[in-house]
Amino acid sequence: MNRHLISAADLSREDALLVLRRAGEDGVEVLLDLLVAAPTVEERRGIFMALTAGALVILGRLYKATRQGDFLRTIALGLVCGGAVGNLIDRVRSATGVVDFIDVGVGDLRWPTFNVADMAVSVGAFMLAWVLWGEERSSPPVVATAPVSDTPAES
Repeated sequence: MNRHLISAADLSREDALLVLRRAGEDGVEVLLDLLVAAPTVEERRGIFMALTAGALVILGRLYKATRQGDFLRTIALGLVCGGAVGNLIDRVRSATGVVDFIDVGVGDLRWPTFNVADMAVSVGAFMLAWVLWGEERSSPPVVATAPVSDTPAES
């Protein structure tokens, strides 16, 4: 499933790059400058790559803790991981990094520009939050107890 998502993102990304190149090389730099305020493109790429690697480790632990048959949690983790890997591939493979090209809005009211991998991360993160919230609500409350000491307390 994630393989198809990454492939769809790559095809769309290439189309977006073609349009941006026709608009001029500065178009790609403008998109990257809007992402973060890091001093250089290389530093921004490095920061996002490190954050993505850390997120994938955490998501891997969540997957290992997933009960067999927990379909929604598995799908949510797959979407988040697939989108994260798709964006990571773009950062590693291309000097321009991730290209956001889907523009949604009405008139002057615009949503921030995004890409297919971002959609997967967003939908998967929402699903994962919903699933984890449901697990928390259905589990019994944890009662904190004071540690028991082997030595008697002095008076």
